[in-house]
Amino acid sequence: MQDNINTANAVSRWTGLGVTLPQELSTAIETFEAIRWVETGHTVGFDLGGITAENAEEKIVEFANRLVPALKTGDHLGRTPLEEAKRRMLDSAAREVLGKATVAVPEVIAQLTPEFDKHAAAYIDAVAVLPDTVNAESLVQAGAEAVTAYATAQAEAAWLNQVSSWVAGTRSLPGFAGQDVDVALRILRPTNALQLEKLDAALHPNANQTLGALNRVFYTAAREGIEFGINSLRECAEIRRDLAITPQSVILAR
Repeated sequence: MQDNINTANAVSRWTGLGVTLPQELSTAIETFEAIRWVETGHTVGFDLGGITAENAEEKIVEFANRLVPALKTGDHLGRTPLEEAKRRMLDSAAREVLGKATVAVPEVIAQLTPEFDKHAAAYIDAVAVLPDTVNAESLVQAGAEAVTAYATAQAEAAWLNQVSSWVAGTRSLPGFAGQDVDVALRILRPTNALQLEKLDAALHPNANQTLGALNRVFYTAAREGIEFGINSLRECAEIRRDLAITPQSVILAR
């Protein structure tokens, strides 16, 4: 129950990505938020009807009154009937948000893509200016243009990682439950097994903090000409399945 509520809270922050949510999802979030902020330390009057942002508090009280005969002292971890009513209704509202959010994922990706493409292109262009070996010493030797490009690449990597993290967060939605949060593929689209192998290798720990600040996976993609693009977790699984790495597939890719 608490996992549903936590995930619904995360979905309510999707607008921070700069997207407009579908109306059904927005309405579900409004209902969830209305229930979440209802105070349960006092009683108020209400009538039974559909849950909306306007009548959420009243419905909780009504539900609490219906629960009273079924609750005994000490049940439900000592929660009052009003608190138990809110808990159950909040979970129900959260599950509604999660269902709508699952459906909305493709639309959110579509909305994000134009801005994502701009940031990915800016990152690739900045990486192209950097010396072949990226560390503090090589940047200083390369001069002001390389230092500026490094700062740009670092800022763009941070933006791109926000989108990558959002994709990972969709794993908590019912439509993506059980999917691997594939770090190497969330916003990258390799076309052969060798490219995928290089992305996976970039995940390994590395002491070069200067390069690490650019995200080694993104950096590898930029250097190798691997396409940037937002994938759902299902699409990540499909890419990995289609490019399943075997010794022969890597040889053919080479």
